[in-house]
Amino acid sequence: MMKRIVQIQKSVLTNYESGGMLFGVIRPGELTISFATPAYPDDKRSKTEFVRRDKRHLKVLDSVWHRFGGTIGYLGEWHSHPESVPHPSYVDKKGWNAVEKKSGKPIVFLIIGSEKVYLECRI
Repeated sequence: MMKRIVQIQKSVLTNYESGGMLFGVIRPGELTISFATPAYPDDKRSKTEFVRRDKRHLKVLDSVWHRFGGTIGYLGEWHSHPESVPHPSYVDKKGWNAVEKKSGKPIVFLIIGSEKVYLECRI
């Protein structure tokens, strides 16, 4: 996952925003992000916005559930921001609140900037 974050950081200031779903495990005192979906062609992407719309994200979610039997699960969402030190926008927080409410379990949000990442865990 770290290699992927570094790749995204290299192009975050020149590319459209990117994003996807995070998968892994949350245990007391431990967060393990095992993998993430990439941005797919049917996602909405611009210089200042990413909206996960491609049905492939949900296919991966279903596949993970069946393949790992619940040992690895959906953790939350990630996306990039065209800034060196990313901060969540009002739109980000509004969307995260909806995801958290729908999920009903601990949730993770990650924003990748060109130099730093922003991580918010809602446990």
